[in-house]
Amino acid sequence: MWHVFGSSKPKEIFQNSRESGIPRLYTERHISTADYRYWVQFTTLFSSAEDVFSSLKVQDVRKVVEDAPENIVTLVDVLTLHLESLVNDPSFSPLPPSSSGGWNALFTTSATVPKAPDSRDRHQEALNCFRVLSRIIPIIYEAGSLDKCDTDITDLEHSALWSSKTRAMRMRANKNAQKSLVPADPKGIDDTSSTEGQFILTDGDDSLWDPLSDPVLDATESIPSTGHALIMTLMELLFHSGFTMPWTEEQFMESNNSDISRVHFTIWEAGIGSPVDLENTTHEHILRRTEIMRLLLILLSKPMYVTKETLCMSSMQALEFMTCELERPVVLSFLCSLLNTVANYRQAERWKILGADAVRDTYTSLCLEMLCVLLSYQPASKNSNLFLFYARKLYRESDFLFLMNGTGKIFRESMAVTSGAFEMNNGRSTFVKAPEEHVSEMLVVIWTLIRTNSKLCETVTQSPRIAFDMLSWLLYVALSNKCSPATLGQAQLAIFMLQDLSSYKDFAKFLSKPNSIESISIPVHLLRQQGTLALDVLIEGTYLLITGSSGHLTPLYSSILLILYNTSPFWQGISAASASRLEQLLHQLASPKFLLSDPSHPYLLGLFLETLSRVVQYNYSSNVHLVYILVRSAHIIERTHSFKLNSALSMIYFAREHAKNHVKLKDLPPTPSEETYHMNTKSDHENTLSCQTEEGRVEHNGYSKETAESVNGSDKRNVESTENNLGKEEIASQGKDIGKDRAANPENSDKVAKEVAQGEEKDQDMSKTDVPATEVPEQTAFMETETTETPALSSLLSSGPLSKAELDHVALTIGKNGFVPTQEWIDTWLPTINFDVLDPLLEYLVPRVNEFCAADPSVSSGSFAHEQVLAFFLREQSPLHVIPPAPAPQICTFEWTKQSDVWLQSYIWGLIYAVGVTPLAIWLHTRTHLFEVQVEQPAETAAGRAIQSFSTLTSSVLSQMSFFAKKPASVNVEPLGADPQTQSL
Repeated sequence: MWHVFGSSKPKEIFQNSRESGIPRLYTERHISTADYRYWVQFTTLFSSAEDVFSSLKVQDVRKVVEDAPENIVTLVDVLTLHLESLVNDPSFSPLPPSSSGGWNALFTTSATVPKAPDSRDRHQEALNCFRVLSRIIPIIYEAGSLDKCDTDITDLEHSALWSSKTRAMRMRANKNAQKSLVPADPKGIDDTSSTEGQFILTDGDDSLWDPLSDPVLDATESIPSTGHALIMTLMELLFHSGFTMPWTEEQFMESNNSDISRVHFTIWEAGIGSPVDLENTTHEHILRRTEIMRLLLILLSKPMYVTKETLCMSSMQALEFMTCELERPVVLSFLCSLLNTVANYRQAERWKILGADAVRDTYTSLCLEMLCVLLSYQPASKNSNLFLFYARKLYRESDFLFLMNGTGKIFRESMAVTSGAFEMNNGRSTFVKAPEEHVSEMLVVIWTLIRTNSKLCETVTQSPRIAFDMLSWLLYVALSNKCSPATLGQAQLAIFMLQDLSSYKDFAKFLSKPNSIESISIPVHLLRQQGTLALDVLIEGTYLLITGSSGHLTPLYSSILLILYNTSPFWQGISAASASRLEQLLHQLASPKFLLSDPSHPYLLGLFLETLSRVVQYNYSSNVHLVYILVRSAHIIERTHSFKLNSALSMIYFAREHAKNHVKLKDLPPTPSEETYHMNTKSDHENTLSCQTEEGRVEHNGYSKETAESVNGSDKRNVESTENNLGKEEIASQGKDIGKDRAANPENSDKVAKEVAQGEEKDQDMSKTDVPATEVPEQTAFMETETTETPALSSLLSSGPLSKAELDHVALTIGKNGFVPTQEWIDTWLPTINFDVLDPLLEYLVPRVNEFCAADPSVSSGSFAHEQVLAFFLREQSPLHVIPPAPAPQICTFEWTKQSDVWLQSYIWGLIYAVGVTPLAIWLHTRTHLFEVQVEQPAETAAGRAIQSFSTLTSSVLSQMSFFAKKPASVNVEPLGADPQTQSL
C-alpha cells in the first residue's frame, strides 16, 4: 500500500486530482523540486508499464508542455537523479544469501529480491522511472521551439535534456551511499533504515530534505547534462548485478567488501568476444534489460521528429553521445552482447523450457532495433561512430560464420511459414508484426556490417553456401512484399542489398555454377524454379519484380536492371526459359508506349541492351539461347534504332483503336494453365519456327510472345497476343474498316482523339500502372500492348497518317505526371543507347539464319526447329570478329549519398515506430516528421490501431522523390575503382 498523509491514495485519484495528481503538472506553474511527496508518486504508484501509459496520457503531457513546460524539465531531472541514486545503493540489489553454484543459485537468483527494512521496492522504482520517461520524452522531442512569454524555456528538449547543470552535493562517508527518493513510512521516520548519505521522506516537516538541493551543505558539483547523465546511468543499469545480470563467483568471494562493484560490463551471451553464457540469467533479468533498452531507443528517437530535408543537418545529441563518447569497455560489451543475442535467437531451447519465449522474442527485437540505430548513424561531428568502428574491426571467420548461421535460422523459420512472413493476411498489415519476425531488422544489420567490414564481405561473397543463402533471402523478402504499400520498404531494402552484392565478381560467378539451383530455397508460391542454375532464379526473380509489382517498384527498376547488368559478364548456360524472360523484358522496355511515358524509361532500355551486349561479348558460345532471342527480336532493336515520335504515336493510337473496338475481354478464350505454359516452354514437340526473310525476323512459340505475370506469384499465365485470339484475316479486315471510317470522316479525327484521351485518363484513374487496354488490370502492372506491325496494324497505318491534333492528343495522354514526349527529347537520348555490339551481331547473324531456314523447309515446320537452329547453326557461328572486343568487366555499385541515408533512416525509424505501437502505443499519437503515418480506421485497442495505422511509412520518401541510378550519357559504366554510379532520391 502506498501511503502519504497517513491515508491510501489509489491511482485513479492520482490521475485526476488537481491538488496532488497528474493534472497538477499543467495547472500549477513551477512546482518546487522540494515537493518530494508529489514527485515520489511517479516512482512508487505504478505497478506495470500499462499503468503508466494508461494513466499518463499523451494529451496530458502535451498540456504540461504548453502550459507549464518547467514542470516537465523538473520531472525529467528528478527521475534521472533518482536512477543515479539507485545504481550503487546497497539495498537496490543486495547479494543473495547463498553461493552461486548449482540449482540453489538458480532458485536464489530467480527469487524475489528481499526488500530492505524500509519496505521499499527499489527495483519497481527504477522500472517506474523508465516507464514515465518513456512516456514523456517523445512529447519533448516533438515540442520544438516554445513561444510562451512567461518562461525562459525556448527549447524544451535542450532545457530538459542537454543543458549543463550545477546542483548541490552531499558529502558521503560511503561512496556507494547516494541520495534517493524514499516513500514515506506510515509511522513517520524509520530510523532503523536510515544510513548516512540517504534522505527519507516523512509526513512531518516538509523542509527536512530536498531531493535536488541540500540546504545543509554548500558544496556543489557540476554534472553533465541530464540527458548525458541519464544515458550513462542506463548503461550502468544494463550491466548491473542483481538487476539485469546475475551475480558472479568473484562477487560472492568479495561479499565482505563494502565497496563491491555491482556494475560489470560483461558480454551477456556466448558468441563474439565470449565463449560462455552468463550463468543463472533469469526471466526477470531479460525483462529489465528490455525496459532499459526501450527507454534508450526512445532517447535515440530524435530523428523521427525532424523532416527529411533537415535530417542530415539536425543535432542528435543522444545519438552523438552514445555512439561517440561512451568508453571503450561499455561500447564493446554492449555491441557484442547485442550481436550475440541476435545470432543466438531461436538456438537456445532453454528459453522455451523456462516459459520465457515471448519475452525473449521482444527482447531480441529490441536488440535488433538498437543495432540498426547504432550501426547506421553517421555522426555530424568529426568523431567516429565507435559501434561501427569496432564492428569494422571484427576479423575472425568463426565470428562471421556464427553471425550468418544465426541469421540463417531467422530466415529459414520465416520462409517456412506457408503464408509468408510479410504477406497481407485477412487485410492485416504484418508491417506491424509479431515480435518473432525480425527479418527486416536483420537485413539492415547484415547489410551495414557487409558494407563496413571487408572481411565479412569476403566471407559472404566468396562462400557459395552463404552467397546462395543471401540470394534466397533477398529474393524472398523482395517478392513477398513487392505489391504491399505497407511493407514495400522491405522489398526496397532487399533490392538495394542485392544490387550491392551483385557488384562482387565471386558472387556473380557463383550464379552460373552447375546445379546451383539446388542451393536456392525460395517458397514455390513466390517463384517457380526453372533451369539448373542460380542464374535462372535470379532472372526469373527480377522479371517478377518488374512485371508483377503493380507499379509499386517503378522507382527501383533501374536498381533491378543493374543487378542483371553487374552479373552479366559472368553468365553461362542461360536456359531457354530465362532467355524467354529476357526477350519479354526487351519487348516491353522497347515498346513505344513505355518509352514515351516517362523521361527515365529510355535509360532503362539502354541499360538492358547494354546488359545483353555484355553477355554476347563475354560468353557468346555458352549463351546461344540468348543469342537466339536477339535474332528473333532484331526487328525490335531496329525499330528502336530508328525511333521516331510520329510513328510511335501512330502505332499507339491504332493499337488502342484496335483494342477498344474489336477486342472484348469477355470474348477472350481461356488462358493456358501454368502447368501447360511450363510444359510448352520446355517441350521441343510444341515448338514451331517461321522464317520471314522480308522482315528479317524469326518467330518461335517456345519463347512466349506476350507473357503477363499476375500479382499473385502462384497464378502465372501465358496471355496470348491479340493476333492469336483473332484470325489474321479477321484482323486485317477490321483494320481496313477502321481505315475506311477515318478516310470517310476526317472531321471526326479530333473527336476520336478526345475519346482516346478520355479513355486513357479513365484507365489512369483505375490504376496508376501501365496496363494495356487488352489486359485485366490485376494481372500486370508493367506489360505494355505490343505495337509490332501485325497485318491489322499495317492495314491501319496504310489508311493514311494521323492528323496533328490526333498525334498531339496521344502525346498528351501517354506521359505520366504531365510529361509530354517530343522529337527533340527523343533526339537527346537516342544517341546515348549503345548499339555497337548488337548492330554488327545482328547484321551478321540474321541473314544467315534466314538462309539456313530457307535452305531446309523442314526447319520451319519441324517439331525440333529451334534445336536445329541452335545446334546446327548458332552454336557453330563465331561472330566475335564482327563485334568489339570485350573490355574489362565494369560494375555499378550502390553509392551511399545523403539521400540514400535519409531513406535508410526513415525506413529504420518507421519500422521501430510501427513495432513500438504494440502493446504500449509509445509513439502512436506523437507528431513525427521523418515519415508520414496514415491512420485509416480507429480501433478500440492499441493492437487494433496498430494494425490499421500504417499504409505508407518509409515508402512515402520514395514516392516523393526520383530514385534512379545514373550512368554517363553514353550508357558506359565507370570501372571499379572510379566514380561508381549514384543513387539519388
